[in-house]
Amino acid sequence: GIQISSTATGNIDLDSVADIVLDVADDKHVFFQEAGVTHSAIGHGTVEITDLAGTAGATAIDVFDCTVYQAVKYLIVVEDTAADHYMTTEILVLGDDNGGSAATAVMTTYAVLFNEAELGVFTVAGSGNNITLSYDPTNQSGTDAHRVRVVAHRIASLSDSGQ
Repeated sequence: GIQISSTATGNIDLDSVADIVLDVADDKHVFFQEAGVTHSAIGHGTVEITDLAGTAGATAIDVFDCTVYQAVKYLIVVEDTAADHYMTTEILVLGDDNGGSAATAVMTTYAVLFNEAELGVFTVAGSGNNITLSYDPTNQSGTDAHRVRVVAHRIASLSDSGQ
């Protein structure tokens, strides 16, 4: 990889008259660190969802290890391409595991907005150290084809040393 670093005080400024693009590989993140300690990361859901049938049942759209990331804030857009319906939601998920017991997931939904009908529901579950966020589409017309886009802001787990 390419590294940009500074040994002097002051900022490293990226100044552009066009977009600045951070293009990461699948299941990779943009990390925010202080003195080498990760505090948060922004990425996308770990599972790409396209053309999910309305009768598909609960489908995992993101999985995270809660010994690495304690909480994740999601911004999610769902589209039913067969009916031109849209839904968006903001969800916060907490994983209450420190590696010594099975993960338990806690979820709150801040808002669900839709133009015609609520397209589905979101649930969380823990297994081992992992937390899984799933989407369960609601069959609207029998010809549903749901697409889901997930943006995940992951908050790093707090270690026992207080980092």
